[in-house]
Amino acid sequence: MLTVLIWCFLVPMTAQSASCPLELIPKRVVERHGASLSVLCRPTTTSAEPDVIGWESPIGKWNLNMPDNKSVTWNVENFEDWTFEPFCFGTFSDNQCSVTLPITLYKTPDTVSISVQNHSGPLQEGRSYTLQCDVFNVAPVAALTVSWLWKGEMIQTQTYDDDLTKTPENVSSTWEITAFRNDSNDMITCLTILDPKQDGPSEQVNKSAAYQVIVHYAPKFTDEYDSVEVVTGGNVSFGCSAEGNPPPEVKCKYTVAINARETTRGRQHTVSITRATSANGGIYNCVATNTVGTATRQITLTITPLGHTTGVNYCLILVVIPVIIIIIASIAQKNVVG
Repeated sequence: MLTVLIWCFLVPMTAQSASCPLELIPKRVVERHGASLSVLCRPTTTSAEPDVIGWESPIGKWNLNMPDNKSVTWNVENFEDWTFEPFCFGTFSDNQCSVTLPITLYKTPDTVSISVQNHSGPLQEGRSYTLQCDVFNVAPVAALTVSWLWKGEMIQTQTYDDDLTKTPENVSSTWEITAFRNDSNDMITCLTILDPKQDGPSEQVNKSAAYQVIVHYAPKFTDEYDSVEVVTGGNVSFGCSAEGNPPPEVKCKYTVAINARETTRGRQHTVSITRATSANGGIYNCVATNTVGTATRQITLTITPLGHTTGVNYCLILVVIPVIIIIIASIAQKNVVG
């Protein structure tokens, strides 16, 4: 009759060997921290029947399986020991051996977050920054992949070579960026994938809260013209429009006149002049300012005297008037002949 003994009463056995005729079902355990476990230990063949079989484990319970008592099952509820690995032992005639059960417990991160190293607040255009993704309390880190997502694309991936540590750890991943105005309001996400079984379906996916890129940049004028012309007594409006972040304050510097006024609507600053005089002519300096910098541009207002004709107009007169005279003379001649 098969004898079952508690391991501590056995004679010390030989070292574990790959030739030990015992098998575990399953051969290894990968479960979430705190899960219930159940593992069967049995002889590999019917010809190898142990005199003694059992589990060495201070955690959980094990019992022989009836009716033949040739196998034994180890059961534990709420398994939480990160490093413990039990083993199944057997005595065969004068040989003793054991098979250790590899156990991997995994735990998804408590939090995943993005921050900027040594910086707070908006980014400034043209400067380089280090973004950091912090992953808190995850295990095992050897099964962890951290990826950066930007504009819907995966731009960087990092893994961790730490096969020895089974307990939860805090890890981080960094990514270097240079801030540009076109990146403002883009969203960046840190994605973690925990795959302890290395077979796909066990993947545990966590995402950070999206980090919104805010880029501050100096003002830039969007108007293309730099000169305006109006005849004496005429009305004219011109102005400056600038973009920037934060939105810039735009002002126009010029000689104050009673017939000139300024208005601002959004990013557009306008100077309106009624009944222009020669005193209104000159250079108008537009200045756009925000916390990042200042931009300036000049607009030249030219007042053309009433009745003044430019060189181009003289050319037109010299060409058009003779043509008109010829046409009138031709018509008159036809009338006389008729």
